[in-house]
Amino acid sequence: MDADHELKMDLSRREIRVLLLHEFRMGRKATEAANNICSTMGEDILSIRTAQHWFNRFKNGNLELDDLPRPEKLSPKGDLKEDFDLAMELPADDKDRIERGAILYGPNFWPDNLHGFRECIYSEFYLKMLSLGKKLFEAFALSLNLPSNYFKSMCQKPMVTMRLLHYPPQTII
Repeated sequence: MDADHELKMDLSRREIRVLLLHEFRMGRKATEAANNICSTMGEDILSIRTAQHWFNRFKNGNLELDDLPRPEKLSPKGDLKEDFDLAMELPADDKDRIERGAILYGPNFWPDNLHGFRECIYSEFYLKMLSLGKKLFEAFALSLNLPSNYFKSMCQKPMVTMRLLHYPPQTII
């Protein structure tokens, strides 16, 4: 056998996990365990990240070496959802919108067939969350020993979007 020839071990996932569990029980750290296993079994046999994942499971008392069952597959059509996006409403003749060409600002498109939807979502939720965000900026400023209105000029017309999502029931295949 040629001295320069590197012996590469072909280990199953379970065998690698047995080695990781042994290293864990020996009191080693995940990085050290990964380096030990790779130096013995082959450089690319195990990543440090994978070792850390398994060490976390072991630390939590889960010594099971098999993969966790995966959730059942949903429809092959992909991620089925309905969404509604909205942002701060500015009139079409807003000075900043015109001068800066800020085309992403403007009126939202609201459904005609949902009575009270705009008032509930925009006025009663979105604008209140925007107000809360401004209060948080005041708190951030004060915590940094700055005047409470320090961030105010930077947050006059923030690009804050909101997305409402609805995932309809999907058939499991």
